[in-house]
Amino acid sequence: MEIRVAPPFERNYKALKKKHYDMSKIDEVLGLLIDRKTSILRQKYKDHALKGNKQGLRELHIEND
Repeated sequence: MEIRVAPPFERNYKALKKKHYDMSKIDEVLGLLIDRKTSILRQKYKDHALKGNKQGLRELHIEND
């Protein structure tokens, strides 16, 4: 599997880093996504499919809302 980083992701990642956000949380989730650890993503980060006009996309929560 090839992983490509989209420019909007790069911009958002750099912006969060610049704001001193805890990047270890994001890096952990990225590692789980790359390794396809879906059960951990579902349990720990509430990974779920979106509905409606966002059908086909997924969302997870790194921190509480």
